[in-house]
Amino acid sequence: HDAIAAALEEHVGRGAPEGKEAVAALKDALDGMRRRILNLEKVAANASYFLSAYDTRVTRELAKKLKAQVDAAQKKLLPRKDFSFSRRRGTGSKSAHADA
Repeated sequence: HDAIAAALEEHVGRGAPEGKEAVAALKDALDGMRRRILNLEKVAANASYFLSAYDTRVTRELAKKLKAQVDAAQKKLLPRKDFSFSRRRGTGSKSAHADA
C-alpha cells in the first residue's frame, strides 16, 4: 500500500511526461500498480477465510482507494485526446455513392 502510494506521489510530482518513451514508461508504471492492486485483492480474497470481517472490509476499501488514486493520476498525467471528426480525403467516395 505505502509503496504504491509513494510511487503515485513521485509520478504526480514530476508532472506530465514529455516524449513517447516517458509516456510509455508512465503507462507501464501505472499498469504495474494496477497489477499490484489486483494481486492485493486476490491475496485478501484467498485469506478472507482467516481474516476478520473488519480486516476483509478494510482491505477491500484500501484496494478501492488505491484504484481511484491510480485512475486520478492517469487522468491528470495522461489525459485522453478529445474526439473530433475529421474530413475524409479522397475523390472516389462521391462517385461511389452516386452510382448506388
